[in-house]
Amino acid sequence: MTQGQTASLADQAGIFSQYLIGQSPPPELVGRYQKFILNSKPALTPTEEKTLQFALKHPNTIAYIDAYSAIFNPTSELRRRIFIMFAILESYPKYSQLFLPEEHGAWYFFSFALTGLRASLRLIVGALLVKLFWGLQ
Repeated sequence: MTQGQTASLADQAGIFSQYLIGQSPPPELVGRYQKFILNSKPALTPTEEKTLQFALKHPNTIAYIDAYSAIFNPTSELRRRIFIMFAILESYPKYSQLFLPEEHGAWYFFSFALTGLRASLRLIVGALLVKLFWGLQ
């Protein structure tokens, strides 16, 4: 693995952590992500490579591509890497509380409905990105 590829994995860890918890991970967790990816030796198809590079270049599109992939390509490499970072963050004591259930008030149903609507909109935008704009998958 070259220095550039290792740096790229560090960038991925940071971008995926921002997407998942809104902050950059500590170096220890970046190292865990790099080690896992290097040891798993994923075989990226040209389409997956293009999707991953686009998402990393445009981090604000990750939520949309992830929503699309959750339905139409759940085994994609992008989702796999997001799940890897999710698992690493979830197992870190400082961040574990972010992933545990919370008490819900009277407005929970309204909030739940808005979350579903947002997820649906992300799916539509993700489909447009993947299918129309860059002809992937």
